Amino acid sequence: SWRTGELIQYSLPVVFPLEANIDDAETIEFYVCFSDPKSRKRIPTFGFAGGRDPFQLAGFMATPKIAELEGDDETRASLEAGQTLLRSGNPMVAWDALVFGFRRTATDDWKRKFVATLLSLKKLAPRPINAVEEQITAKRIADEKTRYLRQRAGRLFDQGKYHASIAILEAIGGTLQEAGDAAVMGDLNAAERRERNKQETKRMILERISPEDLKTARKEASKSSGEKLLKRAHFYVAKKSWAIARHLLRELRLEDDADLRRRAYAKLEDVKTAMLQSISATETALVNAAVEHPCWKRTTTRATQNFILIGPKGLLAGISDESALRFDVAYVLITDLFGRRPNPDGDRVTVYFKELWNFGGGTGGGKTINIGNADYRRKNQRLDTGLFYHEFTHCVDDTKPIVAGWREGLADFGAAYAFSLIGQKQQASGRFKRYKQAFNDDYLARDLEYWRIPNYAPSAGFFTHFVESYAKRNQGKMNWRPYRDFFRSYRRITFRDGRELGLVRGVALELMTVFGDWVFDDLLRFRFPLVASDREILKKEQQAYLTGVYDDFEDIDFQ
Repeated sequence: SWRTGELIQYSLPVVFPLEANIDDAETIEFYVCFSDPKSRKRIPTFGFAGGRDPFQLAGFMATPKIAELEGDDETRASLEAGQTLLRSGNPMVAWDALVFGFRRTATDDWKRKFVATLLSLKKLAPRPINAVEEQITAKRIADEKTRYLRQRAGRLFDQGKYHASIAILEAIGGTLQEAGDAAVMGDLNAAERRERNKQETKRMILERISPEDLKTARKEASKSSGEKLLKRAHFYVAKKSWAIARHLLRELRLEDDADLRRRAYAKLEDVKTAMLQSISATETALVNAAVEHPCWKRTTTRATQNFILIGPKGLLAGISDESALRFDVAYVLITDLFGRRPNPDGDRVTVYFKELWNFGGGTGGGKTINIGNADYRRKNQRLDTGLFYHEFTHCVDDTKPIVAGWREGLADFGAAYAFSLIGQKQQASGRFKRYKQAFNDDYLARDLEYWRIPNYAPSAGFFTHFVESYAKRNQGKMNWRPYRDFFRSYRRITFRDGRELGLVRGVALELMTVFGDWVFDDLLRFRFPLVASDREILKKEQQAYLTGVYDDFEDIDFQ
């Protein structure tokens, strides 16, 4: 409706993401452009010079300084401000304000009150999937299709169905080309492997000949030569007996007549093409079943506050708003626990429910979660379970150096923390009991070195031991602040050489700092390689690292 030459005033509300990665920014700049809703083409606006084509600078603001809330009055005011926004009918702004207040709150009692208010946001409509996220989800789906088709091609190759195998590999090649056109970085080595596999499959098709056909071909070659043999080859070409014709034409490579050899080579190329294209109806059906599997048509997306779900339409639709909200809150909790978000640029973590991935569990890391054996008929899928909390913790946790078993243990630990603060009491208590028993039975009661502590529950029991032993509050509630401090300080620890002994000294020092010196006695009992004198030496070592003053270690030549 805009007319040429007519001045239009247009205001656009912008909800600033307070969780953005703005630690080192002095100012925050806002860039805008027009977007054609049909073609998706982006068009520059008229604004200040010096834009990021096609985006142009529309304005800027000073970066807000984010500090911890001080005292009950300031914390209560922050919570009440979020609740007021909620009552005013602006849940998106209320969500941002409440999450912002939650992260600035120091005590668990107040954090639980923020969580309770967040969980009351029943009808929270997430922001639409943006252009960057659309590209990410499209690539995730394309990658899954490539994985499945490559798997099918390999299995058909093993079954001797070479035509079907190569047809599927050709389909994968098309997918890779489309990804390249979309300016998505691909795995060149993987593409080369697929190309080599394709050539190998072609060779298998061309070299395959039945015993009966081989007998016929040898008999023809023994009776004829020269022009007569070329005519016999043409005869079998007309009969579409490609394997026999190819065998006879190859025999003509040794003829002295150069013109005869040229004509034989030309016909041999035609035969090769025909052999590679002569796919049976049975194998064609196998190719179509793989490439046109119905799962691709029912694959869709659904957005929540912090996640983009990918999977069967019916399954995603059956996820309750309550379950999705709890998973969104778990995102806030787990990222706050570890002091890190896996997606600081704002594109949401993707969770892919894969129908064709024959795996009963899930995997997580970076900004992606994968769930196997997705059933498109399922109508009651939940996200507020240990599996999803565990896999998301893998996306967040960057604790290092650690012993091998702690990686899965920390993921289980993150799940227990989420259950606890969300108020899923039965799941939380069950996990704490199971972790404690596993730590005792599968580690302490066995003659295992500390670095061989098993993954999952035994390792999670190691971490929950300290909060259960030294940070319980009224009515059995736990104080998680020591662990929030632990993960942040351990990220900056100076004991970072990665060797097992250095790792132990760093972990011991940080656990003692947040829970108290009595932790040292536990670590000795847990068979960590420490001696009694390390209780004080660890502190002196850290102080020496920080100050560069090594007076307490005069007997050591640091040169």
